[in-house]
Amino acid sequence: MASKITTQLAGTLFSSAVPDLHFSSSGHKVSVKLWEPSGAEGSSFLTAELDVYNQTATLYEVRDAVEEYMLAADKVYINFSVSYKDDTESEWNLAAADVVYCKRDANVDAATWLQSHFLTTRAAKQLPADGIDSVACYMEATGQDVTPTFTIVARKQDCSLTTLHYTPDALTNSTRIVTYALSAANIAAKAAELAGQDIKILSVAMAVGARMITWYVSPVKDDLTLNFKNCFGIQERAPLNAVTEAVTSDSRKVALVARNAELYNISPQRSFEMQTALLSTETAQWIEELLTSNEVYIDDDKVIITDYTYNVTNSHESMSNVKFTYRYVSPRAKLKGQQHQRIFTQQYDYIFN
Repeated sequence: MASKITTQLAGTLFSSAVPDLHFSSSGHKVSVKLWEPSGAEGSSFLTAELDVYNQTATLYEVRDAVEEYMLAADKVYINFSVSYKDDTESEWNLAAADVVYCKRDANVDAATWLQSHFLTTRAAKQLPADGIDSVACYMEATGQDVTPTFTIVARKQDCSLTTLHYTPDALTNSTRIVTYALSAANIAAKAAELAGQDIKILSVAMAVGARMITWYVSPVKDDLTLNFKNCFGIQERAPLNAVTEAVTSDSRKVALVARNAELYNISPQRSFEMQTALLSTETAQWIEELLTSNEVYIDDDKVIITDYTYNVTNSHESMSNVKFTYRYVSPRAKLKGQQHQRIFTQQYDYIFN
């Protein structure tokens, strides 16, 4: 009797739902290889030889192996392949499934969820009037229609509201993960062109197939924007209004060298304590993805979040807020590239900053 995989492995799965693999065999050993068919020979990330007991062999912690590989390879999607054979066979057997990275436990059908959602847990986001943002979606195949449609709600010069609809040129995908970039300034320019006058953008909704997400345009400039990888491994922006306090300390040791005191082993530490403004319950829950993300950046500088506390409430009398501490990976302050203007060429300002 040939070996057989008895675990259901087909279609599309979230990485958090990848199961342990069970095999039936009449032999004594089952050889297993986990790999992705990328490149000329594919990428193998785990090989194992399993003992057969009562005609059954099991490979445990497959989910951890898959997610570690996807994180190391910086991949949101892989074609997860399992090759296996027992010691009575000479040819490998194959089973495969499409796997989309997801850190959250998902008690939903992955294929159905992905057809109706972008790769984010948010249905609506805030966008500064001069801001940019991006969102991604997963497609089951390449060559599909991925043309977005936009619905813009704006206020005209006479203070009346107007709704504008816009569909760009047809677009098909060449990759399974499709990313869309959104610029508030570009949307405002297109809306003014459609309306024939300057208007104030209030919200923008984008739809791709059954997927939809809305951005509410805010005139308030954000105090700080953090870029992070969300639970799907997709880059997201978290614009925050918050109070930040910088805390700097040095750890120094002193030794006597030729009867003179000398400093050595100087370890400067600079951290930033941030207290956000009041947040909606949905935003506070989403911020948890930022706080637990392995990759967080401010501009192009990587930071690590060392500790945090956040209060999430659905009370109508109070709102949620988040407090966390972050520090830059590099202990050295970064030299800024911006050059100050000369005193006789810049506009005079009696306030010294």
